[in-house]
Amino acid sequence: KLDDAEIAELLFIYIDTKHLRRGIGSELVRHSEEWIRSNWPKVTTYVVDTAIPKYNGDFYRRMGFVDSGTSACPFPDGPAPAIRLSKKL
Repeated sequence: KLDDAEIAELLFIYIDTKHLRRGIGSELVRHSEEWIRSNWPKVTTYVVDTAIPKYNGDFYRRMGFVDSGTSACPFPDGPAPAIRLSKKL
C-alpha cells in the first residue's frame, strides 16, 4: 500500500503454519522491496504494523526493520493495538 509518495506499507503476509521456516516470508519481503524500488522510486521508507509483535516482530527485525512506534491494526471487530516497524529503502 502506498501511504504517500515516500512511504509504502506492507499490509499482511500469511504463510500456512506447515510451511513456516522455509524462507517463504523472507523471499516475499525481499521481492516486495525490489518491486517498490522498481515501481515506486520515490518511496524511501517501508513500514509494517504487527498486532502480535512477540510472534513476528523478530522476523521483521531480522529483515532489517526497526521499531518505530505504535499503531493499530484494523480488524472486523475493531482496531488492535500494534507496533510499527520501519525500514529505509
